[in-house]
Amino acid sequence: MIQIDYKAKLDEAVLQSDVVKIFDNLLTVAVEAGASDIHIEPLESYCRIRIRIDGILEELVQYPKNLHESIISKFKIESGQMRPDEKRVPQDARVSSVTLTNKEIDLRANTLPSVW
Repeated sequence: MIQIDYKAKLDEAVLQSDVVKIFDNLLTVAVEAGASDIHIEPLESYCRIRIRIDGILEELVQYPKNLHESIISKFKIESGQMRPDEKRVPQDARVSSVTLTNKEIDLRANTLPSVW
């Protein structure tokens, strides 16, 4: 059986600025790692994605700030319940998807406005 390194594919998608591949690989990496949370965080000069495994947040990838709005919008669009153009108020929705390893997942997505 061929083992695919989805973390490497996630890093490659970030370098290519391919938001759809970032979304798909991020969900797959998180599910396969047994993560309970995914945190997508804007910081002052870059953004990062961390996943919580066994109660500990581990940094998965850093990416340039110019990709942040697109990544967040992709999650909002996938939910079908959040407004991608609304950035001033918190939003909450359910997202159903299928990982690249064909696992069906249901998750809750929350957005929170921040300084960055």
